[in-house]
Amino acid sequence: MFNHPRRLLFFSVSLILLLAACSSTGNAQQKIAFTSVRDGNQEIYVMALDGSEPTRLTDEPTNDFGPIWSPDGSRIVFSSKRAGPQRQLYVMNADGTAQTRLTVDEGDDSSPAWSPDGEQIAYQQRGNGTTFQIHLLNVADGVSRNLTSGPGNDGVPSWSPDGKQLLFQSDRDGNLEIYVMSADGSGAVRLTDDPADDWSPDWSPDGKRIVFVSERAGEGAEIYVMDADGSAVTRLTNIPADYETPTWSPDGAQIAFSSSRDGNYEIYIMNADGSEQKNITNHPADDHSPAWQP
Repeated sequence: MFNHPRRLLFFSVSLILLLAACSSTGNAQQKIAFTSVRDGNQEIYVMALDGSEPTRLTDEPTNDFGPIWSPDGSRIVFSSKRAGPQRQLYVMNADGTAQTRLTVDEGDDSSPAWSPDGEQIAYQQRGNGTTFQIHLLNVADGVSRNLTSGPGNDGVPSWSPDGKQLLFQSDRDGNLEIYVMSADGSGAVRLTDDPADDWSPDWSPDGKRIVFVSERAGEGAEIYVMDADGSAVTRLTNIPADYETPTWSPDGAQIAFSSSRDGNYEIYIMNADGSEQKNITNHPADDHSPAWQP
């Protein structure tokens, strides 16, 4: 049986239009989670990619901050002081429901990073006022273990896309630098080597690049990008200010970050090459810690 050419053409065009519509709808529904003090204390919010429709997800008298999406975009892990003076990790649904405590210990837990398979969360913990170390939490049973235990401060972990390695910042060799290690904590290798501090690394979705913050230009903090082996360091921003938590969009085309460049902390988006930097929050209160929904 032969197919009619006109029917084939109609089917092909219809399929293209349907796929384009689905892609457009998915992009419109994608959110950025962030921390803000716009309602008094630090709480978790989500907004559209253009900064519109900010919606508050947490409502506690104590501070909630540092949201990170699960790989499937259905849940958010964050830090909170709602159980006492030490920060603990909590998880909630993407709409703010079912807020549940994950860590129950005497340490101060923050900077969570969800593994690509969704089974583990790496985070930094400061135990009993000592140094920060990186821990790994099994989401299913709540069991946690140390990945680092040196005399320096190790923190702000970021997973490689294949889940085999972790980036982190550390002052183990003096000042803050960026390192990479295996997901079991072995084989740590230093990627940056500069007299100025380098911190807050995030791995690109294709695993080829790393975005981070550095003071190496001697003009305050700026955002840089480098290859995954630490080579080809390139400056992306050129407005001296405080910069925090640069993070890649799921397609690797853009980077979100927070900065005080306009007075208070706002959330910005730029292209991966540093072009078209745009303030998307424009609010008199401080906004921090953007996180793209997968």
